[in-house]
Amino acid sequence: PHVQLQLQLQVQLHICLHIQIY
Repeated sequence: PHVQLQLQLQVQLHICLHIQIY
């Protein structure tokens, strides 16, 4: 049940990383 939440967090982290790189 916590898979969706973990996925969302991972996605947010990836987005943050991409923004930092950009």
